[in-house]
Amino acid sequence: MYESLNNKKKLLFISAFILIFLRILSYAWCSDDAFHIYIMAKNLLSGSGFTPTPGLRVNVATCPLWALIVTFGMLFWNNPYAIGMIFNLLFSGIALFILFKSIYKKENWFLILVVVTTTLCFSKTYLSFTTSGLENALILLLSALYLEVLFKNEYFSKMELFKIALLEGLIAFTRMDCALIFAFTSAYAFLFKYKKDDSDASGFLWKKMVSVIPVALVGLSPFLFWELFSLFYYGSFVPNTALAKLNTGFPLNEYFVRGMWYFILSAVFDVIVLGQIFVILVIWESAKFNRQKYIKERLVLTGTIFYLFYILYIGGDFMLGRHFLSTFWTLILLINKSQITINFNKHIFIPIILLAAGVFLLNILISSKITIKQHNLSNILISSYQKSGWRGDIQKGRYPFTGLKIVLLNYFKNGDFRSIEACPGIGIQYFLGNEAMYEYRLYDPLLSRLPAIHHDNWGVGFMVRKIPNGYYETLFLHENYIADKNLALYYSKLKFVISGDLFDLKRIKALLVLTMGGYNDKLFQYINDNDLTTPGGSEDLP
Repeated sequence: MYESLNNKKKLLFISAFILIFLRILSYAWCSDDAFHIYIMAKNLLSGSGFTPTPGLRVNVATCPLWALIVTFGMLFWNNPYAIGMIFNLLFSGIALFILFKSIYKKENWFLILVVVTTTLCFSKTYLSFTTSGLENALILLLSALYLEVLFKNEYFSKMELFKIALLEGLIAFTRMDCALIFAFTSAYAFLFKYKKDDSDASGFLWKKMVSVIPVALVGLSPFLFWELFSLFYYGSFVPNTALAKLNTGFPLNEYFVRGMWYFILSAVFDVIVLGQIFVILVIWESAKFNRQKYIKERLVLTGTIFYLFYILYIGGDFMLGRHFLSTFWTLILLINKSQITINFNKHIFIPIILLAAGVFLLNILISSKITIKQHNLSNILISSYQKSGWRGDIQKGRYPFTGLKIVLLNYFKNGDFRSIEACPGIGIQYFLGNEAMYEYRLYDPLLSRLPAIHHDNWGVGFMVRKIPNGYYETLFLHENYIADKNLALYYSKLKFVISGDLFDLKRIKALLVLTMGGYNDKLFQYINDNDLTTPGGSEDLP
């Protein structure tokens, strides 16, 4: 009898897994931003360097570990779309398996399985970014592995602390801002939860802390090595895309306004935003009855809250829901990993449940053809998966992936882009580099350091800069024709750092001076002497 029930239980879990995975497959697509990574991988494999612009070492990978994984895959199959899709599906599948393994052990497993399966099958954010060619699937996997280690024991050996540091470092290596979610729990584990043996389970001691510092450094070494490599190779710790999007000179309150719109509109299109607030309040309310026992849970929530405020601070993103997937997934895992007893405060939770139900109904009523244009935000799944996913091919009467196959095969075999129109909107312009470099400055190391042109409806990721006098000629004639002497000097040093011989001692010296801000006075002088934020003028791009 027991064996029969156990078999039925396994069958239910397998069925739920297959259902969710089929939903992921049905919405599989590739985003424009993924092509930043793909061109860097292509250039590295062709011997042109790990950069989108051969001849200039520029980092546009906000997810370097994901970029390296894709590059590795392209060693065996020179098709970035397929490689990205395969790794996305693989990592998403393993992460889902880890989640289901946790649910399987719960007493009320059936209810949890139904709720989780329903939520994942209807979450636009989850369905969008488990594929997309971006790093989110890898973050899901690493987060699941991290929480597996964190909640396995109350105290940790050096090996377990090494695993915590390694996974924290790999998350940072994948996407630096996501490391904030687990930063507090990682610090807590190292400072207060190290035990040398079973008889030594005391709290924080200076001697213990000193003994685990090498463990932390070794665990974080992949991320630390990348940061040192990034400084040496690119001349910067942060990717150029971060500079282009955040180094705009725009008032902070305008970023907060965009961030609020990002939260609100993401909530309109996917209930998980409000769902996260609900889960945070439920766990926080339940944990307050035994704060010492549930300190890990509270620290994960603290990291989650800090991360959500960070998303607000940077103005969100132009892809609705993208930055909420990591916190959404963390909270689902947290509920299933923790032994916390859930307590509901009706005065707090009933209004949230009613509001979430209203948003869920709004999700159902909204047409799938609607695309939001407020501050250049868009429901990227609705507007793009038809163009770059297999469902779009079927709707157009083609075999699955035909449009992408035509474009990519022509490019990789002949360097021919005449078939771009076969599948518009998939980011092929990023292979060319022209739009990204000269319009939004994502690939340009100088223009990303200048303020952006300000207009009322600017959107994150779509900030246009003015071209300095003589810079256009400088780019195409490979001589420094920049009219402003201060900017010309700054650019000469910058270009030497990002294009000179890597091991040239003069370049290394210039790199150190540039890193310490030695030439910033020249850049700031140019910025102060010129009106770079007002639209119009001869310096605007044609």
